[in-house]
Amino acid sequence: MGTVYEQRVRKRGCIHFLVGLFVRIPPFLKFSYSRLIARAKGATIDRSATFPIAVAKKFNRCVTIDSNVSIGHDVDFTSMLCPMHIGHHAIIGNNVSFILSTHDIDSSEWTHIQPGKGLEIEPYVWICPNSIILPNVQRIGYGAVIGAGSVVTKDIPPMTVVGGNPAKRIRDRKTVHSDICVESLLAGDLLTYIKTYMTK
Repeated sequence: MGTVYEQRVRKRGCIHFLVGLFVRIPPFLKFSYSRLIARAKGATIDRSATFPIAVAKKFNRCVTIDSNVSIGHDVDFTSMLCPMHIGHHAIIGNNVSFILSTHDIDSSEWTHIQPGKGLEIEPYVWICPNSIILPNVQRIGYGAVIGAGSVVTKDIPPMTVVGGNPAKRIRDRKTVHSDICVESLLAGDLLTYIKTYMTK
């Protein structure tokens, strides 16, 4: 049977497949260039990760991104001075802000503060658009979901759905998005698309 994605691709006739192939080429080239930029800036990036060029320019050697990760437009990374690891199949929506450091408001020199040792975003996390991740956050657990517009001030346990300002637990998540092709969310699934069709 396969996943819904695999079923849809394998059902396509030759013409339908070719149309899908050609529309995926420009995004594939764009995301390939994005990955090159990110790697040139020192980041460790899997070949299946998809993110815009503007986001790639914000990365540095502190960033590690695993396979099948999707990062939307206008995602902001402030003070990338500590490690940030994004686990496989994580989805980060548009306009998410990661604020990984801050300043001491009681210091006459406005001393720079890095509260944690870095940020670990575990596999299958979904961070919805316009969320803000503040400096005290060091771990967003496996399969966690952060609702749109949330302000996250502390670590999020695995398989937990949170939302609000500050973000609070809403309920537990029942399952992760293991059956979707994450890179297809931004039309970056050219290689997966071809492989899936050829194995029908």
